[in-house]
Amino acid sequence: MLKNYLHRHANYLANGLFALVLLAVSLQPAAAQKVDSYKILTVPNNVTEAGFYPFGGYKIVGKKPAEFSNFNNFTVEFTERPQKNRDLKTVGAVIITKDEQSSIVYQFVELSLSDGTISFKTETTGDIRYEFNGKYIKKGELVRYNEKKTIVLRGVLARFENDRKAAEKALNFSFVVWKAPYYAASKK
Repeated sequence: MLKNYLHRHANYLANGLFALVLLAVSLQPAAAQKVDSYKILTVPNNVTEAGFYPFGGYKIVGKKPAEFSNFNNFTVEFTERPQKNRDLKTVGAVIITKDEQSSIVYQFVELSLSDGTISFKTETTGDIRYEFNGKYIKKGELVRYNEKKTIVLRGVLARFENDRKAAEKALNFSFVVWKAPYYAASKK
């Protein structure tokens, strides 16, 4: 099953780190394009070995609550193709829209991922950080729900300002695969 998944979605998953970095760069203002090093987090590979592939982006379903109106998405990607009996090397980030031309990327510093749950904490940037605890509603290859606004994940998103909880909300999330046409060109 993993071999078929990787084969069918090679354009999306061949290098998750590259896609995440390009996404972060594309969301920065043109004059301030900067690529920071992403912290690679290791999680047990029981996720893909169980036939679950949650790697991609997650967007809020429905109207965003006022306290998270600038929340664009969060993304979880692996940096290497999964291999049997080896831990997964992953990266992740929360993307917050500042204005029409720029965003802030809060990379994950902690990640817990199983075939049923996900939780993460982000770095603190400008005295703000995010935490999330959620439960997957859908299983298997989440790519089949790509951009269908189907709820695949439910959880509680929290924003901390100066280490105090400023906002917290139970939310539903859909799944998005970041199509990266520039990826094929960059492999030449």
